[in-house]
Amino acid sequence: MSELDSEHICRVVIVGGGTAGLTVANDLEHAGVNFVLLERREVFDPQVGASLGLLPNASRILDQVGCYEKFLEITKPIRKQTVHRADGTLFAEYKCLFGISASIDGMEVGENYKTFAKDVSTLSYIGMIGRVFWFVFVKMDKVYYTPNIPRFTTADADALVEEVGSLAIREKRRVTVRDLYRERISGNLVALEEAEYDHWSWGRLVCLGDAIHKMTPNLGAGGSSAIESAAVLSNIISGLVNGVGKPTVEAIRLALGSYQKLRAIRMTKVLKVANVLTRLQALKGWKEYAMTHFIAPRADGVFTRNVFEFLDRSPSGRLSTQTS
Repeated sequence: MSELDSEHICRVVIVGGGTAGLTVANDLEHAGVNFVLLERREVFDPQVGASLGLLPNASRILDQVGCYEKFLEITKPIRKQTVHRADGTLFAEYKCLFGISASIDGMEVGENYKTFAKDVSTLSYIGMIGRVFWFVFVKMDKVYYTPNIPRFTTADADALVEEVGSLAIREKRRVTVRDLYRERISGNLVALEEAEYDHWSWGRLVCLGDAIHKMTPNLGAGGSSAIESAAVLSNIISGLVNGVGKPTVEAIRLALGSYQKLRAIRMTKVLKVANVLTRLQALKGWKEYAMTHFIAPRADGVFTRNVFEFLDRSPSGRLSTQTS
């Protein structure tokens, strides 16, 4: 919590100490804005996910608040990527079993593996001390809508591993889904909710991150997008709070509404790419099969480059206000 002094006449309440909430807190502290951060769990940013991918747009923001060097100390860049079909040959509506496993013999730090099969795909990264951060994406029997989106138990996860456990994560010195699940330190099975809401704020309340743009994790852009959104929102809040006089409720409403206008178009594109990628990698239909088996391998990486160049171009992901 930042300290309250006589010059501050507003306090920002941040609800949730995950990636988005912690980024907003750091950004506001950097801008000299008073805040309180609330988290219902016993620790901030608990290890309930499989991993957090840092793209250049997020890394620049973390660098501005002095966090980037610390992240470098506990992470490793991807230096090798291997993509194969379920039969082992190389080439470059869903639930997700994800987790973290202890080191697996032959899987080296900095490697990234992907497997594409009909209605199933996998994604895994090997991080510090050989920890394996992994995802298994499986198409469900139908598209579910709120309030009927299923919730899964450990028994459901065990049953899914029985179903897809023989799928190869890596062909050379073969490692399977079952191997990762057996060596798991943590793991969970969830339905991959997808949503982009029309209203991001109401009065003095505003949402960001998964609360208003929830994407599938195949692209690895969810965390970086939340960090980018946090910077945009923090710029707006710091300009509002550090202005002349106490802002009115109407001024707050208009300012928070401008945050959605700045972010909505870009986030619509990011969500579309992420959610399409999930279906491509799980070979949803003949179009996805043709793209992954015939078009993409002959395109010399042009699709990947275009996607990541777009993600790197962040027109609003820079902190504008800093304390001296």
